[in-house]
Amino acid sequence: MLVALSLLAAQQVTAVPTEERVGWHFKVRVPSGADLVCQSPVSDFHLYQVKIADGRTLVGMYAGNFPQDPFENRKPRSERIGGRPAKAVRWSESDGEYLAALIELQTADKSPQYLHVWYGGLSNADAVVAERIVASLQYVADDSDQVACESARPK
Repeated sequence: MLVALSLLAAQQVTAVPTEERVGWHFKVRVPSGADLVCQSPVSDFHLYQVKIADGRTLVGMYAGNFPQDPFENRKPRSERIGGRPAKAVRWSESDGEYLAALIELQTADKSPQYLHVWYGGLSNADAVVAERIVASLQYVADDSDQVACESARPK
């Protein structure tokens, strides 16, 4: 089921109207009407949520150098997300679909080094949308277009 969600999301990335949002050294496409909200602006990391029009959070993100182990004793699989090396694990529980992914953004002498991305407890339909969001993530080397963490704005 989870592999099917990933494949479906990858095939349908352009099937729904999207808008670009900019975060700390990344950009992401979210469904029209959704927003990228920065929850915790501190000097060495930022926490983001992708909130859809009804106020629900579909995807969470941590941009920083010291992510906690996101895999909770699950064995991650190596893959590429947004053209960057990543490790990810997807699983199902009785309350829905889950993802934990750790994307390598930059080398150790720069910040942020990692983008930790997750979702959890989503219906199959919401998980497909969340996978589209994750698949759209792109590293941005030049942060001159970076905005204040209080509000990640449309590009």
